[in-house]
Amino acid sequence: MRRLLALLLTVTLALAACTGGDATGTTPEDPAAPGTVDPQADAAEPDVPEPDAPDADVPAPAVPPPADDPVALRPAEEALQLEPGLTDATTIPGEPLLVVIGDSIGAGTGLLEVREGFVWRTHRALAERREDGIYGLENLSEPGATSASALEGQVDAAEEALTTRAVDTVVVSLGGNDLLGLFTGACGGGVGSAACASAIDTAIDGYEANLDTALTRLDAMGAEARLVVLQVYNPFDLGLGLALERVSTEATIALNAAAARAAERHGALLADGYTTLAGTITTTTNMGDQQPDIHPNPLGHDLLALAILEALDAATS
Repeated sequence: MRRLLALLLTVTLALAACTGGDATGTTPEDPAAPGTVDPQADAAEPDVPEPDAPDADVPAPAVPPPADDPVALRPAEEALQLEPGLTDATTIPGEPLLVVIGDSIGAGTGLLEVREGFVWRTHRALAERREDGIYGLENLSEPGATSASALEGQVDAAEEALTTRAVDTVVVSLGGNDLLGLFTGACGGGVGSAACASAIDTAIDGYEANLDTALTRLDAMGAEARLVVLQVYNPFDLGLGLALERVSTEATIALNAAAARAAERHGALLADGYTTLAGTITTTTNMGDQQPDIHPNPLGHDLLALAILEALDAATS
């Protein structure tokens, strides 16, 4: 029961951290940094709501290790398959060039060193495939970016790179923030409500339209560049059988289906960032930490980079 309550508290705190307030959306007088939680927040006994009862025909999920067991939550270092980047720089000179359009995950939020992120791991792997080892990077990712906000800044910058430099690959990693705010906004009154379902549908429609626009613009500027769309994972997939997990999983799957449709229309490659992390959230993200955080840890970033490389390799095999 203590493990169950700990993970329920993790979901509550993570949602609060991602919106800069508490679980109801209000802002504390001394908020923690975005994506993290004040370590003193759990000093008092939390008032944790009773979990939603899982469906009767679904077997009870195994409860992951408690949040104060870092050994159980952290995989062995040898589980990592790719090397981190050689620098934390978001711009690395050289051509051909990797351009990344993304949000806080692409920016490396939640990592001790951003070079552990999927952007830098992907960049290093692509550079090492070249005889001269020269491969540039323009990581345009911005924490908090949505598919709509990226059109106004990041896509503009990517277009400029496509017209002035030898861009080899453009990775688009967006969508998580299109959904995230709904779970403390429109869905705050109940994830099973009609208002929540309508808000999710509207967000997914908007995401698909925005992604269509972005891919149209990028494709028009760089006929030789490979376009890759990285699908999103569900950070609330903790295996507890909560209504939040069910609704957020359904929403994530629908968002990724929209990404697949847009990618197909524009001949872009699709990197599966969803099943790559599904069922492993407490070991591939920081959600199991004492300061719960939806962002991937080094292992999660390693798997996302592998998904991108697999998509690129499949297209050339």
